[in-house]
Amino acid sequence: MASFKFHASTALSYVLCLCLLCSPALAIKRAYVVYLGEHSHQDSDLYSAELKQRVADSHHQFLASSLGSKQRAREAIYNSYHNHINGFAAVLEEEDAAKIARHPDVLSVFLDQGRKKHTTNSWEFLNMNAEGFIRRDSLWKQANFGEDIIIANLDTGVWPDSKSFSDEGYGPIPAKWRGTCDKTKISCNKKLIGARYFSKGYEEISGKLNASVKTPVDHEGHGTHTLSTLGGNFVHGAKVFGFNAGTAKGGSPRARVASYKVCWPPVGKNGECFDSDILEAFDWAIHDQVDVLSLSIGGMPTAYFNDAAAIGAFHAVKKGIVVICSAGNEGPGEGTVTNVAPWIITVGATTTRDNFRRLILSGPRKEATPFDYGGGHIQPNLAMDPGLVYDLNVDDYLNFLCGMGYNSTVMKTFSDGSYNCHHKYNLLNFNYPSITVGKLSADGTTTVLRTLKNVGTPGTYRARVLQPQGVSVSVLPSTLTFDKIGQEKSFELILEPKITKESNNSVFGELLWSDGKHNVRSPIVVSSIVA
Repeated sequence: MASFKFHASTALSYVLCLCLLCSPALAIKRAYVVYLGEHSHQDSDLYSAELKQRVADSHHQFLASSLGSKQRAREAIYNSYHNHINGFAAVLEEEDAAKIARHPDVLSVFLDQGRKKHTTNSWEFLNMNAEGFIRRDSLWKQANFGEDIIIANLDTGVWPDSKSFSDEGYGPIPAKWRGTCDKTKISCNKKLIGARYFSKGYEEISGKLNASVKTPVDHEGHGTHTLSTLGGNFVHGAKVFGFNAGTAKGGSPRARVASYKVCWPPVGKNGECFDSDILEAFDWAIHDQVDVLSLSIGGMPTAYFNDAAAIGAFHAVKKGIVVICSAGNEGPGEGTVTNVAPWIITVGATTTRDNFRRLILSGPRKEATPFDYGGGHIQPNLAMDPGLVYDLNVDDYLNFLCGMGYNSTVMKTFSDGSYNCHHKYNLLNFNYPSITVGKLSADGTTTVLRTLKNVGTPGTYRARVLQPQGVSVSVLPSTLTFDKIGQEKSFELILEPKITKESNNSVFGELLWSDGKHNVRSPIVVSSIVA
């Protein structure tokens, strides 16, 4: 009998286990961004009171077709983008997200992930001024200190009472400005012309914010610091904790500035600046008609079609907005730079102004290369008259994506409609100033195409090449004559190895075009020679 009881209880246990295995598992829901492309609104519609509701209804209807009811769709969606960027953020089961991603009208679906903020003397270091005096040939003077340029910053908000944002001496706000200021929670003026905040993604993932901090005001300091670095006034006698009195100033001291708060106190490992909020801020900054948009925020490198910053920046660039992002605080290892989409100006430090004596205690000595110290120190004062530039436009960026192997569905993420990659685009020919050949064949030649645009006076430029070790580089043609501003001319670089054996050592050289006054330099890198 005892034996029977034992076997009966064992059998019951097996039955219970089987029941548990047969019962449906609790589906895990996560926050996603569903990206649908670009709205085709007329400018006049952007001010329509019905527009926001119309777009939200269309998103609810779209999601309902996958979830089975409009009520479920309303409960799932926590943000809709309705100005220029078309898409929404929603809490979905993984299976539903995968199903939606297969819909022909959906360009990409990606997790609403958190990013981190990237954290003196910048303008002196760049030789814009020295010892408190502004150079006669300073870019500041030539560009009128950025007068009336509108600079937007996506960060932790702004401290409006900072003297960096005083409007003393400023005229009317530029007529094109469409933005606003949350006047119930922050005070703007003719210098700080806009302040918005975006927190739906953060609150959906990290929890509700206290009403006292749910404002455009910066309670941490990072956003105020980055915005004043971009466009803060000249403020004399500025100190840090009572030390190092000097003059604080931004890169464009006479610009108008606007703050878009997307970063909040971090909770656990969730991050602090969420993709859905970043994308919404881009949408509004484009609507507000800013001229420059800056982010000192980054996350793990990811595919461009799953990258909120890359997608938002592409929309902005198509509207003529310059987008600047930080490269990150990691490194110097490979793959540690973030915000690397080619339509973004990505800024990273290669050195510092401070010089410290360091003692090498142990380890072999290793020769530094341009991978260590970069392509050269930037000289902003020469930017007003560079002579020639390597120009890029939206079609160049789309061709770049074609060269990356993106299919027609992914291409719609960035193009207004279908974009046909009619030919196999060679990434070597992407019109960057730098020239990098990853693999040079030991028994042949590699040809690289570049195009230069004249933005200065007419003139004749001649090419000079500092040859990389073990590689012969020739330029055809070696002389280019420009007759007018805006004229473009192309040339070829032909690279041929001087050695026949394989090499995995990177070698470096440079190409210099000069008319006697302007020097247009391009670094050359050959990463390896293969048999």
